[in-house]
Amino acid sequence: MASAGAKLEPEDSLSICYTFHPEMNQAEIVRPDGQNSAMLVGEVPVAGMMAADLSKFLVELTSHRLCESKVMADLLRSSEKTTYVGGEVGRSGAVPCRSGLSPLRQAVLVAGGFRETARFDSIILVRAQGQETIS
Repeated sequence: MASAGAKLEPEDSLSICYTFHPEMNQAEIVRPDGQNSAMLVGEVPVAGMMAADLSKFLVELTSHRLCESKVMADLLRSSEKTTYVGGEVGRSGAVPCRSGLSPLRQAVLVAGGFRETARFDSIILVRAQGQETIS
C-alpha cells in the first residue's frame, strides 16, 4: 500500500476487494476525470477521497444487493507527479516530485538551486487552483 492518509488522484493505482465476494475484486487506475467504474455501482467519483472513505462509500452503495458487503479499497501506488521549474535556477525544466520534501523546495534543489541573481521576494508557485506567492 502507498500512503494510508493520501487522497486518491488521477493516475493512482488502487485495488477494490470485496471480502465475501472475491469475484468482484478489481484493480484500477483512477482515470484523468477522477472517476472509476465499480462493479454493481457504476461510475464513482474517487479523486479527492481517501481509500477508507471509498471503502465506506462502496459498502453503502452495495449493501442492498450483497448480503455481506465488506469492501476494502487500497491505494497501491501514487501517480508520478511532475513540477516545472523556470527562472533563476540552475536548470529549468520538468522535475519529478517525491514525497518527503515540499514540492517547491524539492523542485528548486533538483533544478540545481537558485542562481546568485535570484530574487527570493519574487518566487511564485502556480497550482491548478490558482496562483500563490511564496516569500
